[in-house]
Amino acid sequence: MSYIMFKNGEKLYFETYGKSTNPAILFIHGAPGIGITDFAFFQGKKFSEKYFLVAMEQRGVWRSDEIRDYFSIDKIISGYEYLRKKLGLQTWSVITHCLGARIAVEYYKRYPKVFNRIIFENPILDSRTPFESMIKVQLKFLKVQNNIKYTEFLRGVQFIKSIDDLEDYAEKISRETKIVTNSLIMSKKTLQELKKISNNYDYRYFVNSRNTELKMCKYKALYSFKPSVNIEQKVLILRSLKDIVVCNATLKNLRAISKDCTTVDFFNSKHWIHIDEPEKFYKIIDNFLSI
Repeated sequence: MSYIMFKNGEKLYFETYGKSTNPAILFIHGAPGIGITDFAFFQGKKFSEKYFLVAMEQRGVWRSDEIRDYFSIDKIISGYEYLRKKLGLQTWSVITHCLGARIAVEYYKRYPKVFNRIIFENPILDSRTPFESMIKVQLKFLKVQNNIKYTEFLRGVQFIKSIDDLEDYAEKISRETKIVTNSLIMSKKTLQELKKISNNYDYRYFVNSRNTELKMCKYKALYSFKPSVNIEQKVLILRSLKDIVVCNATLKNLRAISKDCTTVDFFNSKHWIHIDEPEKFYKIIDNFLSI
């Protein structure tokens, strides 16, 4: 548990697991949330037995310093590169979760030679897709419930313009269906575990991550994804068939830019495979990195 400080005084929180002489792995978390805490809790010890796992909380996320200017993928990538050099690592493999996939792709475009292999856990490549996928599922629930507002909500989709609009719309439908959005993307186990983990931390960390999430919603470069890179290294996609926010178009895009890509399906997880099926998650990644 430590902080790395930049020349401008900004501090980013990171943790390492295992011996530095072991093969290095960088974990890139997704949207702000609770940073690296869940991955570290469920996977840190296991990976430490054979690898040197590095996990850092991005600018404005959880324990890292708040963002005082604007959200920037370039600055996130610079943070990872700065840490890699400070740790004296030439290369590392990368594990991503959710929107961390987009960060990894952009990172690869800029520094392809520092990558060994890439693992995408339930990847998301833009900030619109999760909400759009969520709303589609919510509308289906409204229809099944024979809700009188189904047609009204269905028609209202065409007027959504921004990420903020998408988030607000998903919450409105959630209240109408009486189905909490988190229960759609998280298993009961994940909901319980994340609650237990987050209860051990200061409330200001939640505020920090939420403020960054709001800044991220205004970052238009994340609104869409245009394939513009060819990944030469081996790629592994871990996909949960119960995850409603990972769409086939995203997987198609990743496969299109990857020269050597393997996909493994999980049947008993939702969006957080590393929590729902931790042993299988580690075993498959270990096998992939050992080949």
